[in-house]
Amino acid sequence: MVVNTDYTSRERNRPIDYAKKYWWAAAIVVPLLSAAIAKWPMKTGEQPTSATTINGNNNTTNSNNTAITIGGNKYEFSASVNVVNADPGARSKVNQGIERLQAQDYGGAIQLLEQVPDNDRDAQLWNILGLAYVGAGDMSHARAALAKAQSKAPTDAAVMANVARLDEGNDILHPKEIGLNATIDGAIGDPSDGDFFSFTMTEPTRNFVDVVLTNRSTTLRPGITVYNPDKSQQDYRNGSNPGANVSYSFVAEPNSRYYVQVYSCCWSKSSGSYRLAIDPRKVTDVYEPNDDILHPSHIEIGKVVKAGIMDSRDVDFYTFETDQAGKLVVSLENRSTTLAPGINVYNPDKSQLDYRISNTPGADVSYTLAAQPKSRYYVAVYSCCGSNTSGDYTLTVRPE
Repeated sequence: MVVNTDYTSRERNRPIDYAKKYWWAAAIVVPLLSAAIAKWPMKTGEQPTSATTINGNNNTTNSNNTAITIGGNKYEFSASVNVVNADPGARSKVNQGIERLQAQDYGGAIQLLEQVPDNDRDAQLWNILGLAYVGAGDMSHARAALAKAQSKAPTDAAVMANVARLDEGNDILHPKEIGLNATIDGAIGDPSDGDFFSFTMTEPTRNFVDVVLTNRSTTLRPGITVYNPDKSQQDYRNGSNPGANVSYSFVAEPNSRYYVQVYSCCWSKSSGSYRLAIDPRKVTDVYEPNDDILHPSHIEIGKVVKAGIMDSRDVDFYTFETDQAGKLVVSLENRSTTLAPGINVYNPDKSQLDYRISNTPGADVSYTLAAQPKSRYYVAVYSCCGSNTSGDYTLTVRPE
């Protein structure tokens, strides 16, 4: 037999096509591998392939979470929801419920989502249901739903953030922050519900602040209480009837944090939504801050000073210098019918020289000073006699 050595050599050196040689092995392994993957336990936070995917809106913060604002607060929920062992009808209700939530129809969302049996809800469905209850002002059911969500997904970032936000505003130790010249929306769900807010007076001087609650319902009879920086109660105002608005004005200290509580007043068992605003008036005069003798405002002899006293704690200090000896009249002319005025005059060494007061609101006061040459004197203007009066005035220092 003749052997073709060239052919044998070529066959020996040709690469082996293993795909063709072992095609039968792939036919066996691929189905087995697919079955194993299907049964492999999911990592925490992963969603099964049978999950109903909910499309997010333009507020989507990442690929999985959708943001929604309720009562001025931002909440998040996953865009993927799994309805365990549920029929397609239940899945449709979930989709519709989320649409109702995003449309702020919280009652409609609750009605749809509550039709899914408890045992068929995953963490995100409990989370979404909790947000619907937040929007409806039913905080007890909101807490219960979010607690269920947290028990099923204790490390889920959206659920943890929502639970933390729910705790904000429940007491004076955990208030919601509101800025000056800003508004925030809220709701009172039941008589035991009270919302706490805080704001910081960033103005450089003491000034009036208006705390204004605008009722956004016809059912809530509101009340507001303002607390000082040390958390002691300052004062409160209650609405006269359901649907009423309430407001309270006071003078706030600079660089100080104050607290406001909103509640259903007078044991009325009322509920409803509201809008809260914190508005500084910016009514301080151009001579502020001049609240002590070490920081007085300089005035010229013969010039007219127009200023005002805000309350019993407001004291305005001025200083003027003399060129020669002579009598000068320090005169306060009241520009209001409310201020009971007082003036103190101080020597160049800042010791008190004398004073003049009137306990009659709207009265004028004056004092004649025997001034020394080349000397600096001080004047303080205030609400006298322990009265909490306020008002505008005109101050002049002129030769007699």
